[in-house]
Amino acid sequence: MANDKKHNGKVDKAQFKTLRILGRNLNLLRRGRRLSQDQLAVKANVTKRYIQMIEAGQKCPTLFTMARLRVALACRYDELFQGI
Repeated sequence: MANDKKHNGKVDKAQFKTLRILGRNLNLLRRGRRLSQDQLAVKANVTKRYIQMIEAGQKCPTLFTMARLRVALACRYDELFQGI
């Protein structure tokens, strides 16, 4: 099966693009609510570094983390995933 292939932790071009869009959306929503990365991290119970890495497209947050970010930002999921 195709899904059984190991990916060695590498991200393909489509995944990279998706992570970049997600990071951009998170950054725009955070800034639109006038929150610092520190403030969002505290509200979502994650580290500032994790927020930085998501915004840079370097981390793929779990659905559970996305739910916490959504609540912290008081936004809808479609706002976080717009353009994906």
